[in-house]
Amino acid sequence: MDFEDPQYAHYKTGDCHCKISPQLAKQLGGEGNCPFQFRFAWRSNWTEPDNSQYPKTSFLSKGTFLPDANLTDAQGYDIIMDRSSIKGIKKSELKNLIPCGDYEFPQAVIGNRGNAKATSYDNSWQFTIWYSEEAIKEDLSKPTEEKARELAELQRNPLVLAKYIIQQYDKQQRSPTAGVPPSQQEQSEEAFNEIEGNANNQAQESRWISLLRSDKYGQLIETPKFRKFATDYIANQWRDLAIKGGYNHNSGMAMPCDRLTRGTICVPHLPEGDVILTRYPIVNSDNIRLYSNIHDPELKKTRNVVWIHPKDAEEYHQADFDGDQLMVSSASKLPNIAQETLRAGEPGRFEPVKQRPKLAYTEITDGEGNLKYKNLAEIAAASSQNKVGLVATNIGRVQSSMPQDGENVERFEKRQRKLLNRLFQALQVEVDSPKSAERLEDLKEIGGENLLADAKKWSESHPSYFFDFKKDERLYRSFAMPADAPGSINVIARVVVNPLWEPTRIRSRDRHEFRYLFPGERKKVWESS
Repeated sequence: MDFEDPQYAHYKTGDCHCKISPQLAKQLGGEGNCPFQFRFAWRSNWTEPDNSQYPKTSFLSKGTFLPDANLTDAQGYDIIMDRSSIKGIKKSELKNLIPCGDYEFPQAVIGNRGNAKATSYDNSWQFTIWYSEEAIKEDLSKPTEEKARELAELQRNPLVLAKYIIQQYDKQQRSPTAGVPPSQQEQSEEAFNEIEGNANNQAQESRWISLLRSDKYGQLIETPKFRKFATDYIANQWRDLAIKGGYNHNSGMAMPCDRLTRGTICVPHLPEGDVILTRYPIVNSDNIRLYSNIHDPELKKTRNVVWIHPKDAEEYHQADFDGDQLMVSSASKLPNIAQETLRAGEPGRFEPVKQRPKLAYTEITDGEGNLKYKNLAEIAAASSQNKVGLVATNIGRVQSSMPQDGENVERFEKRQRKLLNRLFQALQVEVDSPKSAERLEDLKEIGGENLLADAKKWSESHPSYFFDFKKDERLYRSFAMPADAPGSINVIARVVVNPLWEPTRIRSRDRHEFRYLFPGERKKVWESS
């Protein structure tokens, strides 16, 4: 189908974006005027082998559906599916195996993975490191100070703290990403670096929430175990505040619209005007762009989305439309940061990060020419392993590092930029690991085999103590974040968080004081323990 032909142009959807009948969307749990992520599966043995009305091969499809009665119901279709949403089939073979046309499926598996949500996103050091210390201080200090003062007050009142913990837990459970594995979320550094032990922490927190809900008279808050739990909880809150700041970005599901002028987007749930837009993981400052938000009469009817020109999404944010979440904030809320942000269309500050051809796990070979992955289990294990967090952290370390005393600044900046450009390319390759078998070690043009070793040497000679301490268990239990060094990554901890922090001193009663809860025989058991 020639989408340049005006009579067919309205059928054009976008990379991984599809249309669906509103009636079918409702059956799948969809909401009015709201897109959703979908999964679709078809097996060729579900029909007669010689029937040309069906695709010749089995396939899996993933992307987004937007209810559209004009393109579906009005013309007798249930679904209009873009072939870019079909996974596991080479593009060169797709035209022959599944040519464009009308198909009827006697049966198929289709599911709604999640309706679009305008999720709140924590700020991250991945965002902070690309701005001046002054801009971060001016724009992020106020929301951070408000949360820091709230924490300081909470840790003085255990009863109020217990209620706060329950409220925050309930809020987290209502989040659209609750229960979704970190590997399937739009991720900041926390999702990359703190997965280990997360399941145990969540289980422990869930048990405490259940206990606190049942504690109608506040008996548990004076126990030694609650003191330990609450102390750890508050310390983690202080730690997150020092690392991220107190600002929360808005967001929406990416939707394609090529009739938008480039550099213009439509975010219906934010006011018109300039907005700052990016998505995790942030490769560098070129991925953070300033756009003009307009409320297009038709586009603004769709809820919880960010309408964007497909070329802007691809060029500046390496985004497609299979459910990517774009992080967006009104420039009026971050005026100093907005002044330092490149507008969409302006030349970048770094070498462009290019999308590389995807290498199939079923075809990649080792040094001797043998298949590297021999079965589905090996492919599944390999596709779930990557170094995204490690590379992202190294980018943070290198970008936030400072010249040594007496070091030639011009030479330092030249070496720093060269190493960063290598890391940027590596990050994109690792992000693509679920779709491609290529890894950073395979990139000869950037010296991939030695890249992490080179980054480690750089960090040893130009340390950024923020990264050495941000996962330290003693942080905000025994001491505050070391933040005397200059730089935007340290300014929030140094200026706002550390001056308001003091060690948590939640009092607990001795164990024997709880004997009255166990009368009669239970009292004897208590005394003998």
